[in-house]
Amino acid sequence: MSKSNIGRKTVDWRPEWEGDDLKKYNEYRDGFRAQVSSFRELRGALELSQAEAAQRLATSQSNVSKIETKSDPSLSTLRELVGDQGVLHVIVRLKDGKEIELLSEH
Repeated sequence: MSKSNIGRKTVDWRPEWEGDDLKKYNEYRDGFRAQVSSFRELRGALELSQAEAAQRLATSQSNVSKIETKSDPSLSTLRELVGDQGVLHVIVRLKDGKEIELLSEH
């Protein structure tokens, strides 16, 4: 079932760093964050072969290959690929600096 943070009150505990301190923090944080821009990179970060991904998605290896060539796989496909290794967590950062979190639970 999917949950939303819209309407929930959250506490933003992040310090208000500036300049070099903020740059150092961002570099440190990003060192721990796997940033992927494609389905193929996500599969690689999860250390799955196409065949293993196909099994997780209940499809064929050739369909996984087709998914990797698509520019926009569905969130449900990404959720299934992540499986029990984690939770799909999408952050939308608006131009005004606000963030919207899309949490997807199994």
